[in-house]
Amino acid sequence: MSDQSTTTDSINYNTNRNEILPRVDQSLNRIIDGVRLNKDIEYRLSDLLATTLRHATGLLGIMFPANPHVDSLELMSLLDSSTEKAETTVLTATNEELLDILGTLIEIFMQTMRRVVEDEEFDKQFTEDGQRQIRFDLSRLQLAAQEAELHRQEQKLSRASEQAESVVSHIEEIAGDAASVEIAKYYNEHARAERNRYFFWTAMLLLTVASSVALVWLIISRIGNAPASAQEIGRLALVIPILALAAYAGRQAGYHRNAESTSRWISVQLKTVRAFTDSLTVETRQEIMSQLGTKLFGSGEMARNEAEEQFGTANELVQALKDIISNRK
Repeated sequence: MSDQSTTTDSINYNTNRNEILPRVDQSLNRIIDGVRLNKDIEYRLSDLLATTLRHATGLLGIMFPANPHVDSLELMSLLDSSTEKAETTVLTATNEELLDILGTLIEIFMQTMRRVVEDEEFDKQFTEDGQRQIRFDLSRLQLAAQEAELHRQEQKLSRASEQAESVVSHIEEIAGDAASVEIAKYYNEHARAERNRYFFWTAMLLLTVASSVALVWLIISRIGNAPASAQEIGRLALVIPILALAAYAGRQAGYHRNAESTSRWISVQLKTVRAFTDSLTVETRQEIMSQLGTKLFGSGEMARNEAEEQFGTANELVQALKDIISNRK
């Protein structure tokens, strides 16, 4: 009864073998063609898969001999379903997906080849040269598996590198944004200070003009219709340094008004440049940022602002006051 069952199993196995192996062989060839047609696959990976599968097609008869091993039918069915799945996805597969396909197929190939080598009848079924060839073929499959794993590690390293570059770029962008905010804050504070200076010198201008008008009116009202004496003319001369101080105050007021306007304009640019450039291409964004950086730092805009802020503030004012005092004497 046991012999009859074994014979029936053998017949069923060979029937399936005669149907499945030719189908698997054709499927492997279609996968090879699909890899060549897929332009998104790296050449080295494409060559590895094509070479490995072409080699495996010549080993199918050895992997699944007429006298089955314990799990030969199970492995053969697994290979059939795996190749069917692979040939439906290979045309659009990515490198990672192709590595998964290759890994699955190579693992099945190696399992079946190990069954052959570990079989008790291995020495009797093959000549010495045949045994060496089969062991060599198994080593080739193992080498292909190692190479596929190296490709997988390269893909992981590449993704990790891209992620690291993205993180670095993001950090640099954040740092750049923080720096822009700080510089914009500086220019905003500078604009407020310039506005205060503008108000001060405007008030000084109005005060000196009013003082000049009042002094002239006072002297003229005291002279009346009488001829002006030398003393009265000397008093009128006091108006000249006051008017000089008024002119200086007007010039300072104008300068600080312009400085405030420039600082606020730069501050607005720094605050809005990120929002403006987000929708642009990387090249255009870099060009705009480079131009802005050159304007602020390369051309000495900040240093020039600081230098011009001290324009004659002390010396001319002191000189004007000295003129007033000396004339009063």
